[in-house]
Formats: sequence, C-alpha cells, structure tokens
Amino acid sequence: MRLRTIKVGELGEYISQALRNDQILQNIYVEGELSNLKIHSSGNIYFSIKDEVTKIQCIMFRDAFDGGIFPDNLKDGDQILCRGSINFYKREGSVTIIASSIQSLGESLAYQKFLESKSTLEKEGVFDIANKKALPSFPKKIGIITSITGAVIRDIYHVIKRRYPCVELIVFPAMVQGENAISDIIAGLKTLDNQVDTIILARGGGAYEDLDVFNSIELAYAIFNTNTPIISAVGHETDFTISDLVADVRASTPSVAAEIAVPVLEEVRQKVLGNRKLLNGSINALVTNAENKIIAKRNALELQSPYRKLTNYEHFIKEKAGRIEALFLKILSDKKDALNQKIMRLNSANPNAVFELGGAYLYSMDELQVDSIKNIEEKMELLVTLKDGQFIVKVMEKI
Repeated sequence: MRLRTIKVGELGEYISQALRNDQILQNIYVEGELSNLKIHSSGNIYFSIKDEVTKIQCIMFRDAFDGGIFPDNLKDGDQILCRGSINFYKREGSVTIIASSIQSLGESLAYQKFLESKSTLEKEGVFDIANKKALPSFPKKIGIITSITGAVIRDIYHVIKRRYPCVELIVFPAMVQGENAISDIIAGLKTLDNQVDTIILARGGGAYEDLDVFNSIELAYAIFNTNTPIISAVGHETDFTISDLVADVRASTPSVAAEIAVPVLEEVRQKVLGNRKLLNGSINALVTNAENKIIAKRNALELQSPYRKLTNYEHFIKEKAGRIEALFLKILSDKKDALNQKIMRLNSANPNAVFELGGAYLYSMDELQVDSIKNIEEKMELLVTLKDGQFIVKVMEKI
C-alpha cells in the first residue's frame, strides 16, 4: 500500500482542525507551574505552564480575560490553574494554550525550594554585604564562565575590548543549563580562582526553569568560597537568582557585567592627564610655599646672625662716631670762633695795635696818657712812644 504524500501546510492545517474540533481541548483546565511571565504593552499576557516533564506556551489576550486572578498578582514559580483552548500555530509549528483565565494555587515546589535555599544561605551570612569583595579598578585578567555557543560571550568580548582593550580575557566554556551545568560552573570557578582579577559568571535570558542551575545551593557555596571577585550576570534584567545574591556584584545583563568589570581606557587616560596636571600644580604650589618658607627662615636667621649683629653694631658705632665727630668739629669750630672773637677783642685792646696803624701814645711828663686835645696845653712837654722808641716834644700851639 502506497502512503499518501501531503505538504507541510496541509499537515499543519489538519492538526489545527483536529485540535479545534476536539471539544475537550477547546475548554480545558491545565494545572502546572507558571514560568516566563511577560505582560506586553498591548495588554496581552505571555507565559508558560510546566511540570517536571512538559512545558507548554500560553497566551491570554487582553479582550479574552474573563475575571480570573489579575496577572499582576502572579509571579514565576507560582502553581496555577489555567483555563483555555488548545491552538496550533501553523507558522511556528507550535501548540499554544489560548488562556481565558488564570487562577493561583500558591507557590510551586520549585519556588518553595528556592525560598528555602535562600533562607538557609541568608541565615548563614552568605549574602552579607560585609563578605562582598570589591572589584579591581584596573584588572589585568578577567575570567568568563559561560557557554561559548551563544551571543553572551560575543557581547561580553566586544564590550570589554571596546572599553578596555588592554585587558586579557580567559574563557572557561561551561554548560549553563542541564544536569552537568552545576559541576561545569564550579569547575570553572576553581580553575579561574586566584588566576584572574575578576570572574564574570554569565548566561543569556531564558525561561524561569532555565535558570534553576543558578539557584543551586551547591553553586552558591562555591561562589561564596571563591577568593576572586565575581560578577553574576544571569538572564535578563528582571531575572533574579541565588547566584546574583551571593556574588560580589550583580549585573542586569552580561553586557552590563562587561561594563562594570572594566573602565573606559580613554576616560582613564583623560583622568590620568587631569590628575597629572593637578599633581604638577600641587607640587609647584608646595615647592613655591617651601621656597617662601625657606626665604622667610633665612631672613629670620640673618636677623639673628652674629655677623648681622656685628654689622648693625658697626653701623651703629660709625653713626655714633660720625655724630661725635660732627659734634666735636662743631664744638671746635665754636671754640675757634670764640677764640677769634677774643683775639680780635684782645687785638683791639692791644696797646701795640696803635703802632701797627702808624700811631703813637702820648704821655705827660708825669706819665699820664693824653688821649684828648683837651688835656694838652701850650708849652707842655709830651712823651711820644712809637713802636720802635720814644722821644719828647714840646707843644708850640693848640690849633
């Protein structure tokens, strides 16, 4: 018997019709764990419902919501009861539940386990800020633990090499989901510890259950016991895992982790140049200040130096000597003037001064000086004294 050959589109249409015609599948309640919840700006709600075996994509359109628990009250990990119809999307080839209501049944076992692990680690101080290690400002080597098949490693590489190309990158390829992922990541931590300056633990976004590896308490202890500072960059910005809590720094995305891990080299250069300028200015100011202090100290020392004091005393003595000399000369001059005046007076009183002028002294014969015509009489004999001798004259007549 020859089997009938059909096209892919025909098969898709058949499956779609078969699901729509099954009344059970068009109004069914499905119980499971809520995962990967997203509320679109259009108002449509996208999520998955899963258990240990299967995961099914779901969508609840805004106009189909019929009064169940508003999704804002729900979170990944909740156990829910979803009512809806099974639909087959031919373009994607996927089965989707078109949900009309969502009812919360409480937290799932996986989320309860997450909370228990978180509580245990918190009590042990694993999350304490006091235990967080500071990231180096200028790392020389950065270790990266992630899958080498995804976009994460490329994003980290491009960001770091653009910002800080002088750093060396060491990649440890590891599974980031699945049963071997935990042992892979722990092996990476042990290999890179103390060999690099910073470790980036990263994986891209995914459904809630895809991040279970990073909620492992075993991995949490391994991160806590690593000596090298660790940046955890797991999932998208809204995702949060135990690895994020125990790591030294949490980054919202792998690209952000790369930005946190290194500075921008050009900014570092500009800062160094600015600091060098400030340092030179400070040094010059210190040198100038020191020079001024030295000059002031030197001037103060010179004021106290014996040589300066001797010089000052010498100037003082010279000044005093000059004043004494001037005073002596003045006294001498005054004395000389006084002497000259006395000499002049003596000269004027000197009897011999008359002789120098060609004069003579007249005396009567009884030795009385005749100094006026009134004292002369006719026939009187007078003694005339000249400078070189004497003689007697007789007055003949008074005129």
